[in-house]
Amino acid sequence: YIIGVEPMPYSGIPDMKKGWEVVKAADCDNAKLILDTWHWVRANQPIDLDVIKEVPADKIVSVQINDVWDRPYAKSILRDEAMHDRLAPDNGIGCNTAFVKMIKEKGIQPKGVGVEVISDASLATGVKEAAKHNFDNTKKVLEEAWPELLD
Repeated sequence: YIIGVEPMPYSGIPDMKKGWEVVKAADCDNAKLILDTWHWVRANQPIDLDVIKEVPADKIVSVQINDVWDRPYAKSILRDEAMHDRLAPDNGIGCNTAFVKMIKEKGIQPKGVGVEVISDASLATGVKEAAKHNFDNTKKVLEEAWPELLD
């Protein structure tokens, strides 16, 4: 089994620094990190390899992409944004292409790269339309940033 630790800015593991501390302290081969663009950006981390320079590539198990509005919710209700108001990849500040390129450059070979758009507005368009919108935008990002993942 692999245990994935996902840093979330409104949690006790708010960013990659703390996430890596937890995984490292676990001292287990199966303890790894999950990266999510929404959580990454809302933790005010730049999309820069320096943020994960200490983390071995094989300690990142999966990647979730989605986008964020230019302006976050108030810190006291930031979790509400995470649970109701995420955007399809590159439909907000446009962070996903750079994020996926960074992951590739680091040499990370995630077990999965998925889209995680939790959005009341998107779902209100209907499941079929929401799925198509998220798929199309995810595919665009991956075609530009890491086309080999689509093979």
